[in-house]
Amino acid sequence: MKKLVKKLAKKSVSGLLIMGLVLTSFAAFPAKSEAKINKKKVKLSKTKVTLKVGKKVTLKVKGISSKDKKKCTFKWATTKKKIATVTKKGKVTAKKKGSAKITVKVLFKKKVVKKLTCKVTVKANASTASASPAASADVSASVAPTATADASASVAPSET
Repeated sequence: MKKLVKKLAKKSVSGLLIMGLVLTSFAAFPAKSEAKINKKKVKLSKTKVTLKVGKKVTLKVKGISSKDKKKCTFKWATTKKKIATVTKKGKVTAKKKGSAKITVKVLFKKKVVKKLTCKVTVKANASTASASPAASADVSASVAPTATADASASVAPSET
């Protein structure tokens, strides 16, 4: 019976020592704190943009630290591709007259943190003839006769 008690005591003491080592190793190496994104601070650089056909603008997501931005994914989309297009980096190109919405989904660890939108209005370019003041100016010229050497000379018909 004494042998059984001694074995149990040794096993329990060794078990306690192992648990102590495990617990102290967790205390020595604390788990990394999870980065969090404050949803209220995440905004788009512009919420309304007016462009002329062919012009470009780059939209940027603000309110996320550069460290956390590296962990984020941005999914850009447009409601009307014929009006305005958008690249993976948020560069918007005006295609033709009209309006469209550019949407970006901010994903952190594959979860949507925030969905942001920007209204893009595209205006047609003015025609080149009416755009330049010189092209629409009224150009006129007048021609005046030059004086002759003998202004009093007259021509008489000759008889033959």
